[in-house]
Amino acid sequence: LDRVVGEIQQSLLQAIRKKDDAGYQTLKTKVKTSGNPDADKIILEADMKLYQRNADWKNYASTAVVYANKYAGDNANVLNSLAWTFYEQIKDKNMLAEAEKWAKHATELQNVYAYADTYAAVLYKSGKKDLARKTAENAIELAKKSGDDYRETEELLQKINQMK
Repeated sequence: LDRVVGEIQQSLLQAIRKKDDAGYQTLKTKVKTSGNPDADKIILEADMKLYQRNADWKNYASTAVVYANKYAGDNANVLNSLAWTFYEQIKDKNMLAEAEKWAKHATELQNVYAYADTYAAVLYKSGKKDLARKTAENAIELAKKSGDDYRETEELLQKINQMK
């Protein structure tokens, strides 16, 4: 079954890469009617990639929220990745509030530099100066302990300190 799921996902990704939107829709219908227990998850993941390809950030954001609430749960890596994409691409304050929850949860699951850095960045973009500063400083401390390069977080901290 895993092999079949993998093949379906590859086909969907190929259709996205080739910009074969008709083929993509056909494959999606196949997945929906396949009786595969992971059909919904597969389709949401593929749709997010499609919206990302099209730079359709409004649909990407709403799909990501559904995906995160249903499937990301306690997967710190996925939560962090979604939050970082929101930091880079999403301007809508309500959507950023979702990213903030994911980023915070990722740091609660694993208190590591990369996750703390994402959380600080999302807080900065949301305009939460004090918490953003505290989180960025925490990220730098974590980086010092783990030997990660934290120059980008120092640059972020400068931006945070310049906020009104």
